[in-house]
Amino acid sequence: MDLVRVNARDVKTGEIIVVAIAMNAPGVSVIDTWDTLSMRATASNDLVLDDVRLPASSIGVRLSPDAPAWDPAFAAVIKWFLAGITSVYVEIADHARDAALETMGGGANSSHLDEALTDVLLGELEVAHLTASATLQHSINKIQAIADAIVAMKLAITMKEVWTNAAIDVVDRAVNIVGGKAFHRRSILERLARDVRAARHHPPSAPVAQQMIGIATRDGIHA
Repeated sequence: MDLVRVNARDVKTGEIIVVAIAMNAPGVSVIDTWDTLSMRATASNDLVLDDVRLPASSIGVRLSPDAPAWDPAFAAVIKWFLAGITSVYVEIADHARDAALETMGGGANSSHLDEALTDVLLGELEVAHLTASATLQHSINKIQAIADAIVAMKLAITMKEVWTNAAIDVVDRAVNIVGGKAFHRRSILERLARDVRAARHHPPSAPVAQQMIGIATRDGIHA
């Protein structure tokens, strides 16, 4: 990445400003601090800005100091950010389901599983998987059709919570079906079980997400 976006506050007006900063600008450096449970490949290390000087043209947008999250300019971007981010986790759920079906019965502790019980676990997996995938496409279609950015953002936040819980549910069920084999580093399910946990850390995350949904609902904002 050669360009980063930073949110800051204008000390004169109180506005939140979104600023674009070139990574090769004087005073910009990165400290290697990214040591996480998942999302390891993003290398989201600490960004240090030491007396960085920028032209006024680097300011992309100015948001209200009172409620920047409800500014249409912010909402128009965040609705697609949430849809894009969450799609990644639904894809993780897809991959976990496939891995469970391919691996099932191959683990050392799988030979004594009761067939009827396994069928129930598979049925529950399929229900959870359909909930995740079908809800995603339905929501994206609705978000795309809504002209009001604030209404669309509220829907995106709501559906992100639905998607997140559904995707985690799918992965956990896949791990249960495979059993102890999923606990090994060599199993792709070990990585997927870690990766899907990051879904709950993308802002706005619970309980702030539910608070924003509640505020919008109280204010009569409905999709």
